[in-house]
Amino acid sequence: MGGVSEEKDVSLSSGFSVIKACERNGYKTKKIQFNGNVEEILPDAKRVDIVFNALHGGVGENGQIQSLLKKNNIKFTGSNEHASKLCMNKERSKIIAQILGMKTPRWETLDKKYLKPKLNLPYVIKPNEQGSTVGLSLVENQKMLKEALGLAFNYSDNILVEEYIKGREL
Repeated sequence: MGGVSEEKDVSLSSGFSVIKACERNGYKTKKIQFNGNVEEILPDAKRVDIVFNALHGGVGENGQIQSLLKKNNIKFTGSNEHASKLCMNKERSKIIAQILGMKTPRWETLDKKYLKPKLNLPYVIKPNEQGSTVGLSLVENQKMLKEALGLAFNYSDNILVEEYIKGREL
């Protein structure tokens, strides 16, 4: 739990919630705080029955932590390194969803060379490889576009522009 990504606070909240729930159900827990050095978590991770990965963003979700744990025969919750890496890339995830017959809002990706979305307003702009709504903006008019692009590009060189569908996010 913790980490160095923009999602550190979300990770800490998740981690403490998991610890509380496990202890309430009679399980002994060990808090392993991640500070960015993946090798530093190994000694503690090797001494537990299973690692509950509560990291959000960055190396916690892009397959690096999962790969390290797997390589060291440490059991962990969540997806394996391949699925984690895939899921952190929103565009690849949407392509897989479409191949599997799932509906997904129309989208396009932009980089810093091409900054003019082709989709009709309104749309959502977000970093392609970020989570927890970090860098996300709802763009309802052209005046909002420049600021939304700037925010998303603070977190990624590749951004996703997605058709806005009004409703509750699941």
